[in-house]
Amino acid sequence: MRLLHSRILEHYLCSVKARRGTCSMSMRVISRFTCTTSSLLEVRGQNRWLRPGDGVRRWFSPRFCSSLDSYTEAFRKAAEEPERFWSEAAHSITWLQKWNKTLDCTDEVFPRWFVGGEVNMCYNAVDRHVEAGRGDQTAVIHDSPVTQSKQSISYRELLDQVSTLAGVLVRHGVKKGDMVVIYMPMVPQAMFTMLACARIGAPHSLIFGGFASKELSVRIDHAKPKLLVTASFGIEPGRRVDYIPLVEKALELSSHKPHKVLIYNRPGMGEVHTHSELSLDWDEEMSSARPHDCVSVPAHHPLYVLYTSGTTGTPKGVVRDTGGYAVMLNWTMSSIYGLKPGEVWWAASDLGWVVGHSYICYGPLLHGNTTVLYEGKPVGTPDPGAFFRVMSEHRTASVFTAPTAIRAIRQQDPHAVHGKQYTFSSLRSLFVAVIFVKTLPKTRSGKIPRSSLSNLVNAKPYKISPTIEDPGVFKTIEKVVKEHLKTSGS
Repeated sequence: MRLLHSRILEHYLCSVKARRGTCSMSMRVISRFTCTTSSLLEVRGQNRWLRPGDGVRRWFSPRFCSSLDSYTEAFRKAAEEPERFWSEAAHSITWLQKWNKTLDCTDEVFPRWFVGGEVNMCYNAVDRHVEAGRGDQTAVIHDSPVTQSKQSISYRELLDQVSTLAGVLVRHGVKKGDMVVIYMPMVPQAMFTMLACARIGAPHSLIFGGFASKELSVRIDHAKPKLLVTASFGIEPGRRVDYIPLVEKALELSSHKPHKVLIYNRPGMGEVHTHSELSLDWDEEMSSARPHDCVSVPAHHPLYVLYTSGTTGTPKGVVRDTGGYAVMLNWTMSSIYGLKPGEVWWAASDLGWVVGHSYICYGPLLHGNTTVLYEGKPVGTPDPGAFFRVMSEHRTASVFTAPTAIRAIRQQDPHAVHGKQYTFSSLRSLFVAVIFVKTLPKTRSGKIPRSSLSNLVNAKPYKISPTIEDPGVFKTIEKVVKEHLKTSGS
């Protein structure tokens, strides 16, 4: 497997392409949206504090504006002046060292954003909000109907947990650049681990908890983690999923072995361990660890590796870098999803998928929102009113979900009998993921012409459906990318 850097984001396509010797960034927004100001937070650069200039206030107007006009204007400016547009958006992120070049397209396949900049994702997502006096604000709401429990975690509590866990990782040899694999259910400790890795500059690879041992072993072999973090159990409606046997079988199948396995034992479910030479207990380690400060990393430093599902062949590791990703996510929370810092946001997804990485963990925390982490289903936990209860009870301002969830609810409760029990006084927007697909033309024999593939690779308006019938397309695309890398000397 090879690692493929990606700028393809879940809600819109952000593609970088050469244009008359310069570079431009374009966005195709899938959903309609509203626009508010980006937060005009102070920005630290080159050992002094900087505030955004007038251009930021002009391009990111501090008011709600019509969705179509806002999008059209943002799209035009991002396409015409990408470096200026994203440079000004970047001033809402705290930089430990300011960048000297906004966009470097020397490598047309893997361009680099904010060259020379130094940043830390965890600092921007956690520390700076506490330093700004918002430590008592709720950062994470864990709502778990499968365990009949709820927990609210403030930004100050989040900082304490994350910095201490970072100390645990460092104590066991994890350093900047080392990989950590996370195999956990939808619990706050999974987010703590993601942020702790980001805090010390250790890329993480969070693997969907629904994958079995074989799929886990393939990803362990490729990622080669220094440490693996897991939990005792995952909870599905009516049953418990024992994670430790799955991890042990995966380690038997894989040629690479992590130095240690850190196990979080879920409360009230007993304690489990793996082999004594590998096993670390979460509570014991946290009780004796010292908090660790944020580590400065270059803007292009890898934040995480997320593997494709493998349904079209061997899983591909998609690398997400830190600086550009942070700027983009922070910008979308206000400019696409219409949120103000402090409001409650819920992305009804799983941390194991890219939507979960971006819009359960990093995006809302960067922007200073409260994010809902939901361990349940649209139906059956306990009924089709579950989503409505979450939105009403936690006073969500904006929600993102998939059409599959809406269909499941509608199928079991077509007249919204359960949903009508709740009020939604805080809810302004519901975003539903939609994929628009322009089918790749085929010959009569069913093959896709090279010209179509060339158009696809060269950022022409072709997009592939997740349910594409011809998996060979992906192999051809990867071959084209490899050939480009070979000719460019990368």
